[in-house]
Amino acid sequence: MKAKRSLAALAAAALFLHSIPVVFAEDAKKTVRVRVENSTFSKDDGAAWDGVLLDTEVEIGDGDTMYTVIAAAVEDEGYQLVAPDYGTGPYIMDINGVGVDTAANVPGEYPGWTSTLNDWFINQGVSSFTVADGTLEAGDEIAVLYTITWLDCGGSYMNNDTSLKALEFSAGELDKEFDPAVTEYTLTLSGEEEIYVTPTAANKNFQVRTYKNSYVPETKGAEYKRSEAVPVADGDKLFIGVGDPAWPTMNYSEGGIPKTLYTVTIVNDTTEQDNEAAAAEVEALIDAIGEVTLDSEDAINEAYTAYSRLTDEQKALVDNYDVLEAAMAKLAELKADTGSTSFNDMFNETAEALSKTDPVIGNEWKAIGLARAGKISDTYLANMSKALREYVDTVQDGKFNARRSTENSKESVLAAALGIDPEKISGRDILAAITDKDFTAAQGINGQIWANIALTGVGKDSAYRDILIAAQLENGAFSFDGETADVDITAMAVTALALDDSDEAKAAVAKAVEWLSSVQGDDGSYGSCESTAQVMIALSSVGINTETDERFIKNGSSLMDGLSVYYLGNGAFSHLAGAKEDGLATEQAFLALAAHYRLSNGMTAIYDFSDVKLTSDEAEQEKPADGGSNPATGAAAGAAFSAVLLAAVMLAAKKRS
Repeated sequence: MKAKRSLAALAAAALFLHSIPVVFAEDAKKTVRVRVENSTFSKDDGAAWDGVLLDTEVEIGDGDTMYTVIAAAVEDEGYQLVAPDYGTGPYIMDINGVGVDTAANVPGEYPGWTSTLNDWFINQGVSSFTVADGTLEAGDEIAVLYTITWLDCGGSYMNNDTSLKALEFSAGELDKEFDPAVTEYTLTLSGEEEIYVTPTAANKNFQVRTYKNSYVPETKGAEYKRSEAVPVADGDKLFIGVGDPAWPTMNYSEGGIPKTLYTVTIVNDTTEQDNEAAAAEVEALIDAIGEVTLDSEDAINEAYTAYSRLTDEQKALVDNYDVLEAAMAKLAELKADTGSTSFNDMFNETAEALSKTDPVIGNEWKAIGLARAGKISDTYLANMSKALREYVDTVQDGKFNARRSTENSKESVLAAALGIDPEKISGRDILAAITDKDFTAAQGINGQIWANIALTGVGKDSAYRDILIAAQLENGAFSFDGETADVDITAMAVTALALDDSDEAKAAVAKAVEWLSSVQGDDGSYGSCESTAQVMIALSSVGINTETDERFIKNGSSLMDGLSVYYLGNGAFSHLAGAKEDGLATEQAFLALAAHYRLSNGMTAIYDFSDVKLTSDEAEQEKPADGGSNPATGAAAGAAFSAVLLAAVMLAAKKRS
């Protein structure tokens, strides 16, 4: 790839021809636009720089990802990028001296870098969007933004507003001033053959997509990009959707989030469309499909996208549309689910894959999973323990991170899984910091949940019980922001209260379980691999079998079936159904499988370390009674258990680039 300076606002769009579908001229270069901006942390407050650092165009190739083009843009301009890989892909920590921990006086709970793709806050890491799988395409616009409050960059988990804040056109005049609450407009043009449409969501956690003549939100590629010219003729209709349930978002609401759909009718008296030529072009695409196989999906999608962009009059001229309908039906038949992948296959294959990962800091959850599954080798155990001790030796004040208490919680859980007492590791107590309620509160309910998991897991009092119960919403769910019900937070709160025998905790868990049952999808899942895994961990932790409990079987699909939706084979899972392999999704799915396995075999819950004989790290760790390769985590039965597990990563990590 190659980055360039000097990008006009619509330069990328000029690369497109406006035939259907969009095609590049042979000599045109495929590019994306990259902007890096810090408008939230000023130099007056100690930032190394502020404002727009760069706004440039980057050529892309088949091997590129959203991360590689960001890195190319930054480095080509002579700036520095710090983006360590913690096993789930690069995590942007610092750009040219502005980063997560570069200044102690940065306000806000979650300062750091986040990214948008086509003005939408992405729901996966920056390495998950690739040219190869079509999630990163020429004409896309990437913004890398420094945030302090999340709200300051236009995204929010605290509301589910799916309206537009603004709607602009490169030409023409609307029949009335744009009002977010008004959804129907007429745009009068003066003979223009194409226009650019620039919609801006009120909440950029929701995607915005523009379609012509047919609103087909589930058809990949049917939409027009913000940088793409839309051919327009008299009578065309533009549909601008915001937050359609068919599109990814990190936001959630009980009962679903309704989309907002805006309609703009084109009046263009001097523009004439050759209807027969447009119909003939689509007919040719349909004829090109040929015999339908699983490899025909791109050709079918291309033909249907082109058809959907025709006016009703043009559609009536397409004589072979029945061929396209038959092709779509045949493809659906070929892709039909032939039954979910079995638990044993997912469990054993994922265990084998994760056993090949490196025992280093950054792979804590993999090690926790392997240890609790009875699948950790002596060598892996020794090396991971060594890595943990060395990491602990770097801690000066008992805190791994001055802002994030979840780091202490994670390392404490790792220590216990490895058979090491987190209160006696390298002469230090890494558990003590998370008894500080002010420290954990800095990360809101997420910090409090994981502190409680780490503490109760090694037999300490449920220090955060009352705080968590008080945070429960009336409907039984828990929330990241105190208002919006969230599946992940609810599931993790159940896990946090699982070892608490008080009546209050049991009642809170029962209400949360009821709510989780009510929002489960028809395929048994919760919309993403990570959310589905978190629910499975929670239910297994409170003794609910996720394969057989009727409350968690929808349309014949169990929660285990729901998890299998994201299984790619060979020990890998995807974040979303049909997407590519995702490290974070794989880790959490592994943990969920192991949690289920432990329940099925009468073992303690995944974070209940009462079956572990914890020793100081200086002492020789006790070997399993059968001479196997596991620390004393109930591992006397280790040889009989072909288990797999993986631990949950903090919600904040899931929601950041």
